[in-house]
Amino acid sequence: DMCGKATANSVSLSNSAPQKPIVLCKAASKKIMDDACLSAQACVHAVSLTDKASHRYLLPTGNNQDNIPSESRLLTEEDLERRAARALALRMYSMDEYSPDSVDDILKSTSRDTIDSLAMLGYYDQAIAVASGVSSKRKGLPGGVDLFDDALKYILCTYLVPASINSRVTIGGGRGLERSKVAQICASSSACALLGPAPQSRITSSSVNFASWVSNAQSVKALEATMAMNLLQQYTTAYSVKCRGLALDVASAILQSGDVSKLPLWLKELCMFGSSTLDGNNGLFAHQPMPKENSIIADPAGLMRLFIKHHQYGEACDVVVSILSKQLSCSEDATSSRLPEKGSIDYVPYDLIDMLWNMIESISTTTVQSNSSGEDVKSQVKSLIKKRNCMENALEKHFDSLRISEEGLKSARTLSWA
Repeated sequence: DMCGKATANSVSLSNSAPQKPIVLCKAASKKIMDDACLSAQACVHAVSLTDKASHRYLLPTGNNQDNIPSESRLLTEEDLERRAARALALRMYSMDEYSPDSVDDILKSTSRDTIDSLAMLGYYDQAIAVASGVSSKRKGLPGGVDLFDDALKYILCTYLVPASINSRVTIGGGRGLERSKVAQICASSSACALLGPAPQSRITSSSVNFASWVSNAQSVKALEATMAMNLLQQYTTAYSVKCRGLALDVASAILQSGDVSKLPLWLKELCMFGSSTLDGNNGLFAHQPMPKENSIIADPAGLMRLFIKHHQYGEACDVVVSILSKQLSCSEDATSSRLPEKGSIDYVPYDLIDMLWNMIESISTTTVQSNSSGEDVKSQVKSLIKKRNCMENALEKHFDSLRISEEGLKSARTLSWA
């Protein structure tokens, strides 16, 4: 039993009729889940009191377990912590009104089903905790995929993103059930804040005046969407440090939803600049070969491709302008002192920029040749041409800075060899 002996007798009642699990009363179900959670937590606490770290383990015996190899029965302190986190998450899940009535179904659910059920009901922090436990238990990258990264992206993109853009998400496999997740989002936001400093936002879960929002159903839905977006920002910023590409996956999920036409500003900046500041030493569109500890790796070229894929060519031009303008804002000495032979390479995807330029040119030509284009379409094309011109100006200044920095590179090489 993953929760210890406390639930052995109670859960075994349903084993006599596996085709029709016994549904206990609420009081009995609550007692089983409370005992399961308490026994798991107590087990972790008892083991942690052992003085020697090498002695912090359990080796269950009895109940026909003697025939199982000891290596398979051995429970280390990490195993017990994972089980305690899972038991706590299952207890929280069992208290929800949309959870299964059978305690046996809850306790025997697989990790994948548990994560899916928790995230669907808004228990994002518990779902991430279970995913972290599964990842640390298996270790390694089966099939080249990090289990925690994969589960985290699934939780955020499948459930939290729709909640943050005010989309209607049903509960219970398409049964059309809906309920507010404000309380769950508030709890997850408070737990996520313990991972590090919370990002700046217009609204925080701990400072919400619920009385001013509950005047009607639309206000509650707007509150939930705002808080969910804040939580999405917290999770994306906190976990992008160790989950590479998380910000870009979240951005892709938002654009694929079709409910919003623009990405949030914080998400665009996270994809373009990561944790870097305006020091000009990030290689423009290139990835850092050895990123600093607790730093977020940006992927502006990936963001460009994402915008192009969703036909947002003006946004793609803005990415080029922002990245190149960032370099121009730096001092000339800082730019010229970066030697390519020491790994300081500035990468610019000129082929991608050329493709973007040609796409806009094709749209412009088609619009001019078409007599049926309305004024709105012509206005949008003019705005697109204007953004392309800004991109061309940024590229010209970039080429000028490259020519100017050649002399500085020669001086820097001389000084480095001296």
